[in-house]
Amino acid sequence: MLFSIVLPLAAFASLATAQAQCLMPVGTFMSHAGGEFDISTSECYNFKMSQPHYDGLAVDGQNQCDLYADRDCGGDEVGSFRPTYGYNQIGHLEFKSVRCHHWT
Repeated sequence: MLFSIVLPLAAFASLATAQAQCLMPVGTFMSHAGGEFDISTSECYNFKMSQPHYDGLAVDGQNQCDLYADRDCGGDEVGSFRPTYGYNQIGHLEFKSVRCHHWT
């Protein structure tokens, strides 16, 4: 009887852990005003005009984030960033979209 209680709990705990890992940010944009914006997907993300101007980008783990001049990750790639100690300075770049992905 104990087995029938423990097994579903173990399965639920494994599922919750897997979902948490998927939602961890692969990149975090930062502004001097203190705002932060996490990227937690490998899909292209289009920035909105209402978002703040981001000055820094921290890339997590074995990931790489590529910044693009146009929406939908089109046009020229204006920057490609991997993990560093601290964050990458991006305030001088003009970009409209980002795609982060695993690079190993």
